[in-house]
Amino acid sequence: GEGAGVAYVEKLRPVLSEEVKKAVKEAWVSGFRGVDLLVHAYGKALSVATKYSELKALRGNAVEDVIRVAEEAAHEAVLEEVLGNLKLDGPTRFYVLAVRIFGGSLDGDTFLSIARLTASREELKRMRLVEERNGSVAVVDFDKRCDKATSQYYIDQLHRLLCAFVNGGGVSAVQRILSSTSIRIDVVCRLAEVIYGSEWHSERGKEVNSFMYAFCGKQLNKSLLDYT
Repeated sequence: GEGAGVAYVEKLRPVLSEEVKKAVKEAWVSGFRGVDLLVHAYGKALSVATKYSELKALRGNAVEDVIRVAEEAAHEAVLEEVLGNLKLDGPTRFYVLAVRIFGGSLDGDTFLSIARLTASREELKRMRLVEERNGSVAVVDFDKRCDKATSQYYIDQLHRLLCAFVNGGGVSAVQRILSSTSIRIDVVCRLAEVIYGSEWHSERGKEVNSFMYAFCGKQLNKSLLDYT
């Protein structure tokens, strides 16, 4: 049993997850982002796991399993920090994590590790949410996705409304879409704030700000818009 110094990752998972989430939230508030944040998560998970003299997994590799639990818990912690209890679909989770942790640009390995836990690489490319160039992967902003139809994914809904608003349609075009679909404007507004109210500098920030002023009753932090 565990008293003898042997631990199974599967049994440790709840404890690992809780400890990592706590550590990541503290690190997030202290300003950790990108790889630094994930390294913090791995360190915490391994410090908990290595208290045992032997670590085993019922299936697979124990250390790899610990790393995976750490990644999952780190992602959950960041999403809880920026979104509260709003539950998102896979592609939207990917987009928020890519923007908030990595500033919208990821190396190939990091992209695959986030995609593994959110939405497949194939799906993200098919949706044109990412573009790969020179070994790195960047998220695609709404203005390059304006030919995409609305789907059940929140990120598609946000992008469709922004496209309608910016491309000459203004408030009335957005209102038409809202009246004929089940899009929840409260979720769209929260997403817009989380994605565009970050250090990620979208070139369309000022237009997003106008959209938010019209539909969300709030504006983005001005300091994020002062870049030309």
